[in-house]
Amino acid sequence: MNSLVLNNVSYTVDHKEVLKDITFSLKKGEFLNIVGPNGGGKTTLVELIIGLVKPSSGDIMIHSQKIGYLPQVISSKRNFPMTVKEFLKLNIEGRNIDALSLITKWLEKMDLVQYVNRNLNTLSGGQLQRLYLIRALINKPDLLILDEPTSALDPSFKKSFHALLKDLQTVEKMTIINVTHHLDENFYDDSLTVYIDQKVTFFGHTEHYLKEEHHV
Repeated sequence: MNSLVLNNVSYTVDHKEVLKDITFSLKKGEFLNIVGPNGGGKTTLVELIIGLVKPSSGDIMIHSQKIGYLPQVISSKRNFPMTVKEFLKLNIEGRNIDALSLITKWLEKMDLVQYVNRNLNTLSGGQLQRLYLIRALINKPDLLILDEPTSALDPSFKKSFHALLKDLQTVEKMTIINVTHHLDENFYDDSLTVYIDQKVTFFGHTEHYLKEEHHV
C-alpha cells in the first residue's frame, strides 16, 4: 500500500517556479532520502507534504493517519517558560494515556530522562533537537519527516539515533523521509533516494544513486 503519492506537483511563488512536475510514491515502511542543492526545493517539498503550503498544480495523496515532523536545527534563541515534561505533555494526543510513563519511556530512549524537570532554556542544541524528535514520535506517526535530523545531534548519540530509525522502519513499518545535504552511510541499506533540483532528476534505490556520479 502506498503511504505517499505525489503526482505532477508544481509550486510557483512570485512567478518563480520553485518545484516542477514532482512525481514519486512511497510504500508503507519505506525510507526515502531527499537530497539536492541549496535552493533546489527540498524544504519546500516538505512544506507541501505536511500541508504548510499548497501546490500550484498537481496532487499529493497521503494515506497516513498521522505525520510526525522534525524541523531543521532548532534556533538557539529560544524562550520556553516550561519544563521538558510540560512541553511533551502538551503534545500527547488522547486522554486515556499514562502521560508520565510515555514521556519517561521516550526520554530514556533519547538519553534525556535526567532532564525531565529542566526548563527548556537550559538544554543544548543537540538535546533540544532530541526533544523535538520525541515530539515527532510520541503519538506513533505512520509517516515521519526529518529535516536535517543529525545536524545538531551529539556525536555520541548518533549511533543510537540510527538504530532507532532502523527499528521504526523495520519493526514498526513506519514510512520515513530524511531530508539531507549529505547522504549518511548508515542510511544506504534498504533505502530510496530522490534528487530534487526544481524537478526530480533521480528517484530509485540509494545504491544506484551512488553510482550516478553527477548526482553526488
